[in-house]
Amino acid sequence: GFDMLAIPDDAPNAENALKFIDYILEPQVAAAITNYVYYANPNTAATEFVVEEVSNDPGIYPSDEVSANLFSLRPHTPRYDRSLTRAWTTIKTGQ
Repeated sequence: GFDMLAIPDDAPNAENALKFIDYILEPQVAAAITNYVYYANPNTAATEFVVEEVSNDPGIYPSDEVSANLFSLRPHTPRYDRSLTRAWTTIKTGQ
């Protein structure tokens, strides 16, 4: 999975947003979030603070063997996106 934190160009409190991101990235804070939501985080410094129930769960932290077989999807072409949107519209509207 991917997580992302971003600050819009026109954010009225960009400095505070940066402070918040710094806080979220603190190892103990990142681990506390992981322990609460049962979702891995990429902060390796946080690993020592993640409870064993979470860190030992291969569904949350896959083994190196499993990780070696994972991949990211490539971006879709605009044509594919249009087809997908039309298909979902058909499904949702029944038309």
